[in-house]
Parts: sequence; C-alpha cells; structure tokens
Amino acid sequence: LCTVAWAFTGVACIALYPELDDPEHAFGLASRDLLPAGLIGIMLASMIAAVMSTCDSFMVDGAALFVENIYKPLFKAEAEEKHYLTVGRLIALVLVGFGIIVSLYFESVVSIIKLSWSLVAFFGIAFWGGILWRRTNAPGAWAGIIVSATLFWVSGEYGWGWELPDQYVLYITGGFAALIIVSKLTKPVDNDKLDKFYLRLHTPVGQEDKLREAGITTHLG
Repeated sequence: LCTVAWAFTGVACIALYPELDDPEHAFGLASRDLLPAGLIGIMLASMIAAVMSTCDSFMVDGAALFVENIYKPLFKAEAEEKHYLTVGRLIALVLVGFGIIVSLYFESVVSIIKLSWSLVAFFGIAFWGGILWRRTNAPGAWAGIIVSATLFWVSGEYGWGWELPDQYVLYITGGFAALIIVSKLTKPVDNDKLDKFYLRLHTPVGQEDKLREAGITTHLG
C-alpha cells in the first residue's frame, strides 16, 4: 500500500509540474506546496532518517564482511574481539570516505542507482552461479565478474553508447558464459567442501543439529 501511495505521488507531480526541468525536484516541490509547515518538517526528518538508516547499514555490513572474509583469513586469524572491532571501525570510516568521494563524481541520485544496479548484477552472476551450479569455482566466478564489468564499460557511454536494458542483456549473458567456460576449463571445487556448503544452504534455521552431526561448526544455537 505504501508503494502505491508513492506511485500516486509521482503521477500527481506529473500533473502539477508538467514543465519541470529536473524530475528530482518534483518530490521536494510537492512536499513544499501540499504539506503544512509541521508536516514538511516531519517529512524532511523521515527522509533523512531513511537515508541514514540505509547508509549505516551498508557501513556496518561492509566493515563486517571485510573483517570476516578478508582480514581474518589473510592477515590475522587469531586475535581478540576488541582488535577485530577496532579494524571494523576503521574500515567503516574508509567506506564512508569512499562513499563521499564517489558521490562527488555523479550528477544525480538516479545515475548512482543505475551504477549500483549494474554492480549488483556483476557479483550476482558469481553468486547465482555458485548457488545453482556445483561446478562453479573461484576462477569461473572471477571470470564472470570481469567479463560482465568489461562488457558493461564497453557497451555503455564510454564505448558503443547502448541503452541500459540492452547493456543488461549483453553483460549478464556474457558474464554467465564466461563463468561456465572458465569453470569447465579449471579445477573443480572439492566435493567435500561443496557438500558442506550445500548442507548449510539447505538447513533451516533451528535445525543446526544436522550441521553439528555432519561435523560442521556453527555459531547458531
């Protein structure tokens, strides 16, 4: 229902501001013209809170993923939790700084959203390949990411100038093709690791005993 209400707001803005040069100004103008002073303040506070919530979620998630998947395995596997907490806080600051720098290079929020969708698709190829096909391995996953990113760059505004939907078809198809070919040509993942991975994947929350019986450590329960 909330989504429908936002959609009606957008349709109303088309009727209210037919000659508006920048569509990104529509919601702000509608809030100014249609809401009383008190509700404008509440609306502004709500929008800021929503943005802050999303940003701090990305900050915390990114820092945690870096510590657990990169810092621990590659640099310091055995350390106190306080040490990892400090590293996570530093990485969070780096992520915030990186986000600020990136935002300065874009003209609008829409362009950032388009890029974020594309980046998600790059890594989504490796993600879904690993979930749906047991033969997927690390070289194949990286090949899918690199090929799809290259095709996106070449077919977009820096190359052939294709529209975004056409780019999606090209680089997603090319990325999956690269993943399959490279995975087939390189060494497969050990079956024991795959069995443990898929057992984790198919074990519902609350049934962690199945994992422990199979000799798989778990932080749940």
